[in-house]
Amino acid sequence: LFVAINAPDHSAYNPIERRMAPLSHDLSGLILPHDYYGNHLDDNGKTNHIALEEQNFQRAGDVLAEVWCNTVIDTQAVIAEYISPSSNPNKPIDQNEQWKLKHVRQSQYCLQIVKCDDINCCGTLQTNLKSVLPKGFLPPPTPYEATNTEIPYVGQDKTIG
Repeated sequence: LFVAINAPDHSAYNPIERRMAPLSHDLSGLILPHDYYGNHLDDNGKTNHIALEEQNFQRAGDVLAEVWCNTVIDTQAVIAEYISPSSNPNKPIDQNEQWKLKHVRQSQYCLQIVKCDDINCCGTLQTNLKSVLPKGFLPPPTPYEATNTEIPYVGQDKTIG
């Protein structure tokens, strides 16, 4: 299964970005003070009290969750909660995550779900997809720019257009 959506600069047509718009809208005019529980910054704006910084950050996360829990997107209620970064950092990957690692590739503009080579997992392939795409996935976009004489690769240091 390959699902491709609109390219950069076409966010009005991107279904994910359209669904995110209500979340951004709900934050309009909202001010989150960085020092709710006290100032954790020195005169240079550097953190000098880590525990206080974490408390202030959690407060901001709680406020965002409270605001977003009052949001409805496409008739679905938003459920949001702040989850502490230290809540369980060493949580093992569950079987669903292992399956996703093997079968799913998702980027900003493309979702790919493919069968693997394990017959016990996905059954026998019914197409010749692996002869065209040996790994089963479409490669990521690569920037090229057409000129009158060639179509050279446009590296990270050059802007297309």
